[in-house]
Amino acid sequence: MEGSMSLNARKELLVCIRQQYQKARWKEKRKILDGFIAATGYKRKYAIALINQPENKEVRQNKRVKPIIYNDGVRQSLLTVWYAANQICSKRLVPFIPELVHKLEFLGHLFLPSQTKELLLKMSVSTVDRLLKAERLKAHKGIITTRPGNLLKKQIQVKTFTEWNEVVQSLLPFPLLGIDSDNGSEFINYELLHFCESKQITFTRSRTYRKNDQAHVEEKNGSIVRKIIGYDRYEGTEA
Repeated sequence: MEGSMSLNARKELLVCIRQQYQKARWKEKRKILDGFIAATGYKRKYAIALINQPENKEVRQNKRVKPIIYNDGVRQSLLTVWYAANQICSKRLVPFIPELVHKLEFLGHLFLPSQTKELLLKMSVSTVDRLLKAERLKAHKGIITTRPGNLLKKQIQVKTFTEWNEVVQSLLPFPLLGIDSDNGSEFINYELLHFCESKQITFTRSRTYRKNDQAHVEEKNGSIVRKIIGYDRYEGTEA
């Protein structure tokens, strides 16, 4: 453990004793070293190495500075393409960047220098994620109106991805293979649980705060449903 001296104080002490130590006899060197260790809290071998180090030796850390390839112009062009694609995830965006760029240029919404266009068209998914990170953090978050269901979570199996091949019902105009809900109280309740059990319907739920478990449904809420209809809900018997 280092002593209570500040770093600058330890450096000043080192400068003061270095010449004295190097000119001293063996017994005097030992006393100087012991005093230096007691004052600084350095380990003995480290203290000896510091004292024997030449005064004009400078320790430099060579940090590699990566050149800026994707400048603000490239980033702004990417944002234009991303918003035109309804802010979809990078994995889905990257394959369609060439087509989106072509359409936006054709319609006069995008004017790209040749170098900017070249960088935009060869972007990887990880690069797109990195360039969009700040914008995603600033993006407006939707109004959450779903109340979390506190009951029955341990009784309802978590489902992330499986094939629906359990039970086929004929009560609806389409085959009902099961119910996979989020964790809202409109789903996580005794009424729905008992109904599924009585009808032998598979009832599973997504992991809490893991929207990607239901990505194909959740992405439509913001890009389609709420953009067109808003945040209204059907509530009560009359609705």
